[in-house]
Amino acid sequence: MEYTRAKAICEAIEGLKDGAVQEVQLSKMLSIDVSRLFTIGGSPRFELYKTDFGWGRPRKVEMTSIDKSGAFSLSDCRDGNGGLEIGIVLKKHETEDFASLFASGLQVH
Repeated sequence: MEYTRAKAICEAIEGLKDGAVQEVQLSKMLSIDVSRLFTIGGSPRFELYKTDFGWGRPRKVEMTSIDKSGAFSLSDCRDGNGGLEIGIVLKKHETEDFASLFASGLQVH
């Protein structure tokens, strides 16, 4: 099923040739399960930890809007060594599943 969705997206993109927008088969795009899509909020290029409004740099930066939007948040790391902070909001059981999968993924690599 995932292959079918990927193929539909690929075909829709291929329908856009030479920068000219041609008719896209809307039915293929609408068949994509939107619950599988996600969005990203923020960017490490914003360098939020370098922001200083007169009382010093922030200790922690969080994007609260991801609670309602379901997006991931991205920001630079406070220590400034080029790292990346990723924020995600999940229900408790989803957080436990995510933590388990993340830890096992780290062990593999």
